[in-house]
Amino acid sequence: MTHWQPVAPVFTGRLVVLAGGYTFSGGAELASMLRATDRGLFVGEEVGGTHGGNTSGYKWDLALPHSGMEIGIPLLAFRFVWPEPLAHHGAMPHCFVQPAVGERRVEQDAAYRLAVAALGRAWTTPSAAACPRQD
Repeated sequence: MTHWQPVAPVFTGRLVVLAGGYTFSGGAELASMLRATDRGLFVGEEVGGTHGGNTSGYKWDLALPHSGMEIGIPLLAFRFVWPEPLAHHGAMPHCFVQPAVGERRVEQDAAYRLAVAALGRAWTTPSAAACPRQD
């Protein structure tokens, strides 16, 4: 991220990001970049990966001799240059939506409905946006 080069075409419109606990790895990295640069309005839950970086990549596999349990010990730690607002947490949503049992399809998902409602409201930057009321 220290050597960004502009590439055309660049999307300059408003961006709403649906995020949740199952957003991890590369998705969590992208979420962290978008959140740190105030590029998207986050709707949903806290992202599964941390906002400050991750431990993806090489790992040392260890099998415990008595239990047979296998664990992976990360050997790399990727850290971003921006500060973590909450240490050891993922990127937090601007508009929190508690998931509900039974919401299985996009048409029934409260976070999706709130994201669409947010796009219908006037805002210029994600941090200036007011979250729509949840029904």
